[in-house]
Amino acid sequence: MRDVVLKCDHLLRSTLALGVVVPALLITLLAGLSPLQASASEGDAWRITLLDGTTVEGSIRTWGESAVRLAGEDSDRDPLTIRRAVRTDASPSTRSVEHWVHFASGGKLGASNVTVAEGLLNAQTRYGRMSFNLESIKAVSLSEAPDGLSTELFDASLRAGDVREDRLFAVQPATDDRPARVLPVTGVLEGIGDENVGFNFRGESRSIGRERVIGVRLATPDALPTNVWTAHLVDGSSIPAVRVTRDGNRAVLELGPGEDQVARVPWTAVWRIDVRSDRMVFLSDLNPVEVVEDPLLDIARPWQRDRNVHGGDLVIGERTFEKGLGVRSYCRLTFEIGGRYETFAVTMGIDALTRGAGDCEFVVLADGREVLRQRVRGIDPPRPVTVPIAGVQRLTLVVEYGEDLSLSDIANWADARLLKPMPE
Repeated sequence: MRDVVLKCDHLLRSTLALGVVVPALLITLLAGLSPLQASASEGDAWRITLLDGTTVEGSIRTWGESAVRLAGEDSDRDPLTIRRAVRTDASPSTRSVEHWVHFASGGKLGASNVTVAEGLLNAQTRYGRMSFNLESIKAVSLSEAPDGLSTELFDASLRAGDVREDRLFAVQPATDDRPARVLPVTGVLEGIGDENVGFNFRGESRSIGRERVIGVRLATPDALPTNVWTAHLVDGSSIPAVRVTRDGNRAVLELGPGEDQVARVPWTAVWRIDVRSDRMVFLSDLNPVEVVEDPLLDIARPWQRDRNVHGGDLVIGERTFEKGLGVRSYCRLTFEIGGRYETFAVTMGIDALTRGAGDCEFVVLADGREVLRQRVRGIDPPRPVTVPIAGVQRLTLVVEYGEDLSLSDIANWADARLLKPMPE
């Protein structure tokens, strides 16, 4: 169809250029084809990955609360059988923004202005105004550090685990006997206005000029929001949502329970949608009941959650994984899973940090019985596998030394996840 539209458009332009009289109705029909076809195809090339790792590709015709359908499919599929949908004709940009809003459950939002009042954070974005419950927010960046100072203290707070109180990072001006510095203050955030930040410090409410505040790290809530969806936008934002649906040429993001916590963005602004199904549990979100690590030459590198053993991203070949377990041989991790799952799925590989070096054996044990053993080398591409584990009580992941006894066995159990049976 696209080739036909282009040829018709070319014919129309050539005919008009030669001065040939063309009936008005024909001009209307030919000229109207291009924009109609463009709107139908733009943002519609998607690759959908299911929970078990299989993929399907096509144009998304329906993306609703309980039904997803691709063009040409005869029936709907349950969104909770989907792990991720990625547009194959788009990718995120690195556009600079004035502020980043960081979410407690992961992700961040680029904004041109941010205010906080009455328990809500309001962000003005390139797609319009968005509002969030303050309990869903991890941190907000407000200002750049002046020359000679660094945002490192605030950046470190983003990497830190749970915190019990709000922390404000403000620039303290220089005095005669000391230079300017960034000072962390512990207390309670009371509000963020266009010009000032309200902060309660030692029981006293204070107003601080907004231009002096680098950012605010908020206390970790008792319970993290149970967002099922994450919408990744082309401006680099990743927004956790209660629900993501499609309404014509708009994506509707339900950000919270209130009517004012709904955002609508162009469907073409969404390049990826993650679905967090309660059928799937990542091993990196569980605690192992047994850990055995016996590194070669006693070079200890403890296992890591969602990072490689050196603390970097989990990267196999050219693919980066957000979830998984980073280990070195020899490592043995055992998880108590209680017979609740039917499938173990994982992508195995040596981290790209080794630049092709590394040689080890990946082994999976189900209640002590070996159900998988594969040799993996640093030159190998990512290797996805699935293992049936119905009724298994204990799942053990082992990385053994390979034939080369390499010191570069930086092994990744990427996207290591457990899948429950489909409800009847």
